[in-house]
Amino acid sequence: MKDLIDEYKESLKITRFQLKGIEVEISVAKINLQNARGRRVTNLKAQIDRLEFDKSTYNQMLSSLKYTLEWLENGRRPGQIRGIEKKDAYYNMRPYDPSIMERYIENKQASMPWDIEKAERIVFSKMDGEIVKTVLETLSERERDALLMSLNGKSIREIGCMLEMPRQTVHNTIKRAKRKIAEIKYKVLEGESL
Repeated sequence: MKDLIDEYKESLKITRFQLKGIEVEISVAKINLQNARGRRVTNLKAQIDRLEFDKSTYNQMLSSLKYTLEWLENGRRPGQIRGIEKKDAYYNMRPYDPSIMERYIENKQASMPWDIEKAERIVFSKMDGEIVKTVLETLSERERDALLMSLNGKSIREIGCMLEMPRQTVHNTIKRAKRKIAEIKYKVLEGESL
């Protein structure tokens, strides 16, 4: 790591030296421009433009080198006031992947003997099965995950953290999913085919 830092420091010195050379060339070209006439003026203006472009490129390189060097030396991103040791490192972590929501919910189903008895008493008609199938096909994966988490008692904030979405987006997603389900229920009650 020390070798890498030394290489960056050397690159920083070389870049600064080359930038000073470009600045000197620009100032010389500007002095020559004051005394020039005719075609020489356009050539000097073009040369100054090229040198200004080179100068901006070298300034960007210098900025990137300084940024990287500071990151390597401090062990954290530049501009960060506090280190990770003072932050709640686990606050922004996703507790689980939304793609495994279905397995998570299936594992929460009847596991005790008395729960199994209750589950056996629930009977679905063929129509109920078609409604559930239509609902699952209609909802997007994002809507389905947000709605299932909401029905399992998660708050909007928790759902937002897990799905990496702003709270208002989570709220709108759940609202949209409920509206789709209501439309399907309405179609079924009106006797329309799914």
